[in-house]
Amino acid sequence: MDFLNIVVLYVLGFTICLLLYLCADSNFLKSGPIGKLRKLSWKLLRHIVPWNWIEASLTQAHILLNSRNQVFRVLFGTMMVLGHIEFILDIVPMLYRFVPDENHVVIPIFLVFLNFYFYHKCCMEDPGIINAKTVDRYKNVYPYDGRMFKSGVTCVTCHLEKPARSKHCSICDRCVHRFDHHCIWTNNDVGGLNHGSFVLFLLSHIAIMVNGVRMASRSLYLYTQHYKLMQTSVMAPDGSMQSITLTVLFQGAGF
Repeated sequence: MDFLNIVVLYVLGFTICLLLYLCADSNFLKSGPIGKLRKLSWKLLRHIVPWNWIEASLTQAHILLNSRNQVFRVLFGTMMVLGHIEFILDIVPMLYRFVPDENHVVIPIFLVFLNFYFYHKCCMEDPGIINAKTVDRYKNVYPYDGRMFKSGVTCVTCHLEKPARSKHCSICDRCVHRFDHHCIWTNNDVGGLNHGSFVLFLLSHIAIMVNGVRMASRSLYLYTQHYKLMQTSVMAPDGSMQSITLTVLFQGAGF
């Protein structure tokens, strides 16, 4: 399969999965054609795969996504290491080959260490855990509005008065000050005390991706310029020779 087709299929598949996730509660997906297709697929799956296998898989998925564990931390670290190994083996040598006088590793190394630093802070920092010792301090941070946050309301699990803008995390089994969400990648809550670290972690991750795209694009551009690929011709299906186009060049980028 051509490289361009693989990219298109990947982007298309990712977009469809994202739309299905974001619109999962819509009537169209529940009772429309897609909903009927989903029900039919589920029935076929139950006839093909033994039910005890399906039940065990669903149970493990529920445990994985709804309990504190280290799986996604390990998965994140593995993906980062493998991605940078690919970067070191493919992109960096090409850049040093065509532009040997520049330093092509300082920025990537700085960004990856910055990313891991903020990732470590997100994993280890206190998000704002509310307990018997801290509840009085957090009650004075934000005023009760009398609507969403009412004074005197007690958490049914922690049995502590809930400060305004706090929420109980069912996965970590604790109330958190200015609770945002539980992040499975950090195996920690994102709350009032580590929200800044989480934002900086995301920004550093975006910086890594932007820099990676920049360096990969530059390496492909230098490769194209060095071998004068845009000045070559390709053989069409009918046997005629045609000037190369960006589409054809991109399809051949899978070398």
